Amino acid sequence: YDANFTRKFAKEGRSINLKFTGNNGKTQGDMLLNSTLNNVVAGTENVIDQFKDNSNNSNSIMAAATYTEPISKKVNMAVGYEYTNSKAHSINSAFNKDAAGNYTEFDSEFSNDFNFNTVRNAANLSVNYKAEKLEFNLTNNIRHDDMYQRNNLADNSMSRDYLTYNPRARLRYNISKAKSLNLSYNRSNQLPSLFQIQPLKQNEDQMNQYFGNENLKPSVSNNYNLNYYWYDMMKGKGLYSG
Repeated sequence: YDANFTRKFAKEGRSINLKFTGNNGKTQGDMLLNSTLNNVVAGTENVIDQFKDNSNNSNSIMAAATYTEPISKKVNMAVGYEYTNSKAHSINSAFNKDAAGNYTEFDSEFSNDFNFNTVRNAANLSVNYKAEKLEFNLTNNIRHDDMYQRNNLADNSMSRDYLTYNPRARLRYNISKAKSLNLSYNRSNQLPSLFQIQPLKQNEDQMNQYFGNENLKPSVSNNYNLNYYWYDMMKGKGLYSG
């Protein structure tokens, strides 16, 4: 579900936009795991025969507000705020066979029950310039993410919070009505997930084991793009290079 409201004021270019979105999700499934690992060097064999019951419930809401104010005929500024709250409950239960051959023995080592909660607060400030030959946009984004995880089976919890800066810039030079040169820059931060910091113990893949790193920091990506665009509408021909 979502809602979007825009109000334009008497002054040309002045407006306010309000946005709200939300979603709910639920997945449930089960599987039989039969896996055999033979270690030729050590001469050992490890057999896994389990029934797994998995369920996941999630919901999130996002609310945002953006106010745009014209500074002059060629320049306008926009300031915005965004709030996001995401919650999830994940249960993965593993059962071994009992003496009668039924999957009734709960395996606490490879079962997990987690609650996840992520709260994001973000602020945006952008400047836009538009003239006949030159167009420019600069968007500054500061984001704070608060991540929380609770292990219900082990009765413990962990949390992390990150403050990141994510700017974007775009410059467009209109050589003519049919030709333009564009330069853009984008900086983004990819946050480590709580699974990467403290991964869940799994036995689906006996060949690979995953270990968490509590000192993980966001990965930073800087992207630059330069392209040339030309299009002749009368001849139906064009060129894009970048």
